[in-house]
Amino acid sequence: MVHAEDRAAAAEAATKAYHLAWCDGPPFACHWGLEAARARLKALGAPEPTDLPPYDESKYEPMPEVEINPPDKFGSTADRFTAGPSCKSAAISECAMPWHGPEPQKFT
Repeated sequence: MVHAEDRAAAAEAATKAYHLAWCDGPPFACHWGLEAARARLKALGAPEPTDLPPYDESKYEPMPEVEINPPDKFGSTADRFTAGPSCKSAAISECAMPWHGPEPQKFT
């Protein structure tokens, strides 16, 4: 059986977690933190906070336009982060993406 003081302290902690996960408000919030806090508040029978402001785009400068995959110092614009068509039928170890760690241990 949960004591009333324990339930109140748990609800207070879950409410604080909800506030911390809110950040600037969705979509700029910690989604899974909000989900966890919501679940705990619901389990405790406590309401979700309603005093949090929604995200206000006017408070922030717009994001600058950037090129996602600019040419490298050699002038290449090839997408280095995806494997080419030859990889569809090849084994993963034969893909265009090189392995940058130690040689994987082989088990027989």
